[in-house]
Amino acid sequence: LLDLLARETNRPALVFTASHGVGFPRGHARQLKEQGALICQEWPGGGQGEVPASMLVSGRDILPEMDLAGLVVFGFACFSAGTPKLDFFAPYYKRLPRQLANEPFVGYLPQRLLEQGALAFIGHVDLAWNYAFGWPSIGPLLDVFEDSLTAMLRGAPVGNAMEYFSHRYLDVNHELTKNLLAKYVENKPVDAEMIDYWTARNDARAYVVFGDPAARVSLQS
Repeated sequence: LLDLLARETNRPALVFTASHGVGFPRGHARQLKEQGALICQEWPGGGQGEVPASMLVSGRDILPEMDLAGLVVFGFACFSAGTPKLDFFAPYYKRLPRQLANEPFVGYLPQRLLEQGALAFIGHVDLAWNYAFGWPSIGPLLDVFEDSLTAMLRGAPVGNAMEYFSHRYLDVNHELTKNLLAKYVENKPVDAEMIDYWTARNDARAYVVFGDPAARVSLQS
């Protein structure tokens, strides 16, 4: 991935990554600089302790000599864009909101990419859930990603292309509100389906664009 970003010729105009994003507990020495860093395929999986920096692409890896002018990056990963102070999803675990950081902060990777000339970074705040690309008992639901990326590749401004994610949020929020109201009127308890909708709604609202929302992917003919 770093070799791809550091190319002097034939550099990519658009990079889309789908991976885990590393997370650290509040106050950890690595949190501010490496939270949301992209975990790469060298990582053997869970149960191995802390992920070493050699298996991540973080802001520390974006060197001052890299020329990233014109690049658009979409980093689908937990915390890739930033970390809130409180966990958006804590009520899902039936507990009081968990404090994730001393203060909310923007990921270091998008900061460094933009400093080196990238036009825009699209990422996720807090945990990224599989509801973004699939649903229990239904299977893969990739249309939002496909539509957004296709729009970018056809020359739409990045901010405009991300409207598909805004529509997804509105659709899920509508279903959540409608079904919660129906259960309230019928005096029925909230069930697992409502938890799915609640989690998916919070996940869908957490995509953000850093940089220039009017930027367009520049493709060579």
